[in-house]
Amino acid sequence: FRAVWNSAGPRQQLLKALADSYDDGLDPADYHLPLLRQLAVNVTAPDATDTLKAQYDILLTEALLRVGYHLSFGKVDPVTFDAQWNYGRTLPRTDVAGEIEDAIASATVYDRVVALKPTHRLYTRLKQELLRLREAEKKGGWGVLPAGPALKPGDRDARVQSLRSRLVRSGDFSDSPAGDPMLYDDALAAAVKLYQKRNGLDPDGVVGEGTVAELNVPVAERITQLRVNLDRGRVLLHDLPDQFIVVNIAGYTAYLVRGQDDE
Repeated sequence: FRAVWNSAGPRQQLLKALADSYDDGLDPADYHLPLLRQLAVNVTAPDATDTLKAQYDILLTEALLRVGYHLSFGKVDPVTFDAQWNYGRTLPRTDVAGEIEDAIASATVYDRVVALKPTHRLYTRLKQELLRLREAEKKGGWGVLPAGPALKPGDRDARVQSLRSRLVRSGDFSDSPAGDPMLYDDALAAAVKLYQKRNGLDPDGVVGEGTVAELNVPVAERITQLRVNLDRGRVLLHDLPDQFIVVNIAGYTAYLVRGQDDE
């Protein structure tokens, strides 16, 4: 019946860890971050009651447990959307209360939370892409490519300017002065092929109906997709063997993943 979070250092470390969960596609509000920040002020007031201080202390621990669980096992239980789910992990036998007390006493709360995240490159690259797309969203997204006949390398079309702008805004093309702004030149075609390959399309450089549909997916929707896949990563990317195979059933594609190397 005594407070645990007595030192400012561990409390600040926890709040930083909760705020950083945003970079992992999580919502810091799920871990009471705004409320904890407000309570940090309220409990120092002269009229702060023992009950309020106790509630603050308990809420800090609850936030740590919740973010720790989500980073270790994912926020969404896969069984809720796939009744045939047959993959799972279990917690090692450990004294959770003792671990928390030790983390607070040694002021290593932040480092221990970070250590719960997947370290595989697939996860870190998803985080990098999430950051990139959030920056694009701050700049207003990337607009919509108008419908029309398929664009092929060498074509001249007013929509080429929109295509170039779209790829520049999403970071898929480095803009360069063009002699003819309406010409679908080789440099732009190369960027389109890379985009098509990255999105599971036939990398032929032809901007047809399917490619236009992919290009016109709003940045907010892409961000949501990344957040979903980051949570899947927290379910799947812990404790992996050095070598494994990923099968994209819908795309009829298999990938060999070997350590941190590209295959």
